[in-house]
Amino acid sequence: MRPDIAFVDIGLPDSMGYEIARRVRMELMDESMALVAITGYGQPVDRRRALAAGFDRHLDQPIDLKKLEEVTGPSGARRARADGGDLPDRVAQID
Repeated sequence: MRPDIAFVDIGLPDSMGYEIARRVRMELMDESMALVAITGYGQPVDRRRALAAGFDRHLDQPIDLKKLEEVTGPSGARRARADGGDLPDRVAQID
């Protein structure tokens, strides 16, 4: 499965979400899938670290619905799709 957008919790029990983002970016060798960090870590340094790891966006928990709509909408973090659809066809949750 190759979703259009993936929401990744940064504070995973066995692995940090940062490492997952790095691996996804290395293995896919493209940036067609948007990666969104979901985390309780919301300091500026945490946001910079998430972007440096390969995330497109960083959302603090609890997630604000308007911010979630921004991410999944046409002007959000996900990359433009060839078919021009407004919302992702597939959404993956990695936890």
